[in-house]
This record gives sequence, C-alpha cells and structure tokens, in this order.
Amino acid sequence: MDRVSLSEDEKDQFTESLLQHLDALYSFVWWLTHRRDEIEDLVQETCLRALRSAHQFQPGTNLKAWLFSRLIRMLRNRYLS
Repeated sequence: MDRVSLSEDEKDQFTESLLQHLDALYSFVWWLTHRRDEIEDLVQETCLRALRSAHQFQPGTNLKAWLFSRLIRMLRNRYLS
C-alpha cells in the first residue's frame, strides 16, 4: 500500500537527501539539453515534483535513480509535446 503522507522527520530526511543530488541533477540537465536557460527551471521543477511525491519513494532504495527517472520523464514530456 502506498503511503499518503510523511512525518515531519521523514520530510526533513528526504529533503536533505534530495539536496545532496542537486549538482548531479544540474550536470545531467546540462548534458542532455546544453541549454543554460532551461537548467534552473528543469532542476527546480524536478525537485518540486519530487517533494510533492516523496510519499511514493521507498526508503532504502536509490533516491538518485528515483529522481533521475522523474527528470527524464519530465524532459520527455516537455520535448515531445
């Protein structure tokens, strides 16, 4: 069963872990798009979506892979629409 919310401690831990992957997200967006004007927006949108769906993340699994899968899905949707 999916969790519907996180405790404040879980939210803080998730946010702290998310922040550890910001440099990797920025680098990956640059590598994919080579568009400086979009990097900040895409990384910010990825983080916002991750925070909104943090309750779907399974603790103990790979957060970086989870973030990148959301980023790639978002990029695909943005550029194919």
